[in-house]
Amino acid sequence: MSETTSDPRAVRRAGDNDRHAVAAVLARSFHDDPLMRWVFPNEGRRLAANERLFLMEAGQTYFPRGQVYFTASGQAAAMWLPPGEREGGSVLRLLWSLPTLVRAMGIRRIVPAFRSLSLVEGKHPHEPHYYLGAVGVDPEFQGQGLGSALIEQGTARCDEEQMPAYLVSSNPRNVPRLSSRWSGIER
Repeated sequence: MSETTSDPRAVRRAGDNDRHAVAAVLARSFHDDPLMRWVFPNEGRRLAANERLFLMEAGQTYFPRGQVYFTASGQAAAMWLPPGEREGGSVLRLLWSLPTLVRAMGIRRIVPAFRSLSLVEGKHPHEPHYYLGAVGVDPEFQGQGLGSALIEQGTARCDEEQMPAYLVSSNPRNVPRLSSRWSGIER
């Protein structure tokens, strides 16, 4: 992991004080994601809802139990979970999250969203693996290698530990980019 800040693709571990910035960049980068468009169909409210959702996920799951990385430019972020950690967590954590989820999604979207999440969870590999929960680049800065730098940083660690990595992408536009780097991509 590079510590040089002159390279906008340099990657650093995000600290607690980066939580809101990470959520904001992920919210912008997922604004037009097909899954997020389905979960939050109101385009005018989607950005704020995305940000609440990513802030909750970052705060409850990725900062305390995982690893969050940010580019030096602050325009891209990635949230990883190490082997043995799962996104969903306990029932207590889910109940604690419910007010935020209802505010972000609306009451009518909760049940379908949980059904979709359950389907995705069922696809996770059973063997230990790193899970890339989210990687995103602010749309204005896409195509500059920022997302690749974050993925390469994480997969280098996976290579060192001889551990597989897993990612779910709901955006078909990402599959060619990812499949050139990772094997075993499901379409």
